[in-house]
Amino acid sequence: MTTTTVSTSFPSPLTNHFGDDWIVERTKCNKFTEDVVHQFTTMIERNEVQKIDSVIENLKKGEQTFEYPEHKHSSQLIVEFILMLRDRNLLPCIVFSDSRWLCERSAATVAQYLETEEEKLRNGKYKQKMDEIESKLEKIEKNKKKSEKRSATRKKKGTGSNIKEEEYTDDDYVKNELNGVDSDFYYKHLPECTLIHREADKNIANRFMKDATKANPELVELIKRGVAYHHSGLNAKGRVAVEALFRNRYIQVVFATSTLALGIHMPTKTVAFVRDSIHLDALNYRQESGRSGRRGFDVQGKTIKMCEVVLFFIHKNVLKILGHVVFVDIPLSKIRHLTISRIPDIAASFPTSITFLMRLLHLYKMSEDENTKIDSRNRALILMECSFMSTLSSKKQILADVQLHYHFLYSLELLYQLHLVNGQGNLVGIAGLLTHLYYYEPGNILLGYLINQGFFHTTESMKDIIIILAFMFTSQPWYVTPIQRQNLLLERIEKKYSSTLFLPSMSKNFIQMVHDYNQIVKKVYICYIQDVIKILRERLPNEECILPVSNILFYQVSNILNNSVII
Repeated sequence: MTTTTVSTSFPSPLTNHFGDDWIVERTKCNKFTEDVVHQFTTMIERNEVQKIDSVIENLKKGEQTFEYPEHKHSSQLIVEFILMLRDRNLLPCIVFSDSRWLCERSAATVAQYLETEEEKLRNGKYKQKMDEIESKLEKIEKNKKKSEKRSATRKKKGTGSNIKEEEYTDDDYVKNELNGVDSDFYYKHLPECTLIHREADKNIANRFMKDATKANPELVELIKRGVAYHHSGLNAKGRVAVEALFRNRYIQVVFATSTLALGIHMPTKTVAFVRDSIHLDALNYRQESGRSGRRGFDVQGKTIKMCEVVLFFIHKNVLKILGHVVFVDIPLSKIRHLTISRIPDIAASFPTSITFLMRLLHLYKMSEDENTKIDSRNRALILMECSFMSTLSSKKQILADVQLHYHFLYSLELLYQLHLVNGQGNLVGIAGLLTHLYYYEPGNILLGYLINQGFFHTTESMKDIIIILAFMFTSQPWYVTPIQRQNLLLERIEKKYSSTLFLPSMSKNFIQMVHDYNQIVKKVYICYIQDVIKILRERLPNEECILPVSNILFYQVSNILNNSVII
């Protein structure tokens, strides 16, 4: 019997990995990737240079070069993108961005465009109808004035014939009112100049907009066009209105940050990503793109993935319809990375901070009854158990538990020395204010120390206070050469800018106060480190004799007492 050896120098055909179905599973892609890697590894081991070169040449032949059109401003790009979604029936849509400012600006840009288009239509296509309604309004105004004059005349002369008065009143009511169609056309937005779905419940929308008008008047004006924005800086009434009206299909486009992708039920037909960002990784992409596809509405669940909106308008034939996930102004290399990368492992991080401890103490103090206090205390104790680190190894679990418990204790000691808590663990002074500045830690703790020390009372001017606060909360390093710095300053002087680009040097008093604060922190946490090391040496003996990665023991237990090292 003769056996035939099949060469494994090339990967198996795609048909062995992917069937005729239109669903492409990630597991199949991963298996095909492993197959290709195995085949190339085999060719390298066999030193098959010619085959490798031929594969590289064939890959180069298959490369496609795209000619991008002229650069478009981001506002124009966003407007064209939203109009494309409306024309292709791809609304509703959530547009994700990491910038709050970009979310608000994009929503305002779309609404401004729709408003401009409405003015053009009223002055062009619907000019004749607008003139007819305005002439009716003029007649109605004249009839109202005549009605008021005749009413005043009858009051002077006394009541006349009741029949004539009733006939006049009915006729006057008909003449002094526009019909419903003309009233909506004249006073409300034109349907083609809004993104609102025609089947949306207007009564529900009016109720939510009424609740949000006082705190968010600009947002409500955007909602009337079917556009809105959503981020963590928006107040509660605004967020509730946007979320509810989006589910009601009244709002069709929401510009949002990544906070909308977590814990909020807002399924949509299309998800878009605008502008590249360091925070846009495979995990955030998978979480945010999972919003696309509405159960019961989108039967096939298709998605559109495209490299840039500009490319979509100019080269429609190069795009493939894969689903309703759209990339706007993001490089192709980043898109490839997002779509084919594995989701990174979720690793536990240290779950506490000084401000977080203050918030827990504040939660316990503000509890009104005993049951609420017990609940808040249990929440703090559950956190100290550190359940999110349960997947760690036994040694790392011990390390995490010891660090967490002692970190709570010494953080409490630091707060006591800074006069932010009393002996009973209650917040005192301005500690409650500092809990709201958790995003700026440790600047918020330093602020409390400066206020308690009366530093701002000795500051000479309000400008100096502003400079100190800028150093604590808004200072960012900017690495420029002395020549670049000088050129920037000269340019700002020529253009007469009133703002300050570079902060002046810190005062000696402020530097001394920061040094004193650091000494307090250092003193407390040096004791923390010493106690943690002492406890770990008792619970994990000889752990310092093992290399952290390779786990190689470089001390012999019998030789540790003799101070002899074996490597």
